Amino acid sequence: MPPVPFILIADDFGLSKGVSDAILDLLAKNRLSGTGSMVNQPGWAAHAEALKPFQGRRDLGLHLTLTLGAPLGLAPSLAPEGQFLPLSKLMVKCFSNAIPRREIRDEILRQIEAFKAVTGQFPDFIDGHQHVHVLPGIRRALFEALEILKPDRKPWLRVSSDHLGSIVARGVSVGKALFISFLSSGFAQEAKRNGYRVNDTFSGVRSFDPDA
Repeated sequence: MPPVPFILIADDFGLSKGVSDAILDLLAKNRLSGTGSMVNQPGWAAHAEALKPFQGRRDLGLHLTLTLGAPLGLAPSLAPEGQFLPLSKLMVKCFSNAIPRREIRDEILRQIEAFKAVTGQFPDFIDGHQHVHVLPGIRRALFEALEILKPDRKPWLRVSSDHLGSIVARGVSVGKALFISFLSSGFAQEAKRNGYRVNDTFSGVRSFDPDA
């Protein structure tokens, strides 16, 4: 059987010095296809300069962050006490039609601009920390933000779902993978309708149990 090509992305660049240094090392060793940056994290800008040698050689993307740390601007509904709400509370807002879409759109715009300000380029791809970019309301805000910016080269967008048979056959965090696939329902089709490239499958779900 011929080898199957795949994209291997390391999320969370900028989360900490250790995470960022490890990702840079793997990029230099050609072990990664790219990395997604958390531009709202305090250490991101200091490490982001080190990504520049990989421009055009690796995919450098935005790991949209709406559940960890502070927003880059005023976001009273998303961060009423200055820090983003946890994922559980954000999901309640998404599924109760109480999501502040304009507030989210503006934060997405700020994070994209922060990425551009340091790297000098538009993100090659966009995904979300804890897959928030596929949630109802947030996905619409993402498309609205991208429509405002109108990049010359559209980023590809991560689809966080996979086929049922593939999830079961893989046998890794099956319940979690199925739940994320459910949350992602319709995202690929909507992205394609808006002219964005997406991945065909997704197998990056795991429990993060050190004994797994």
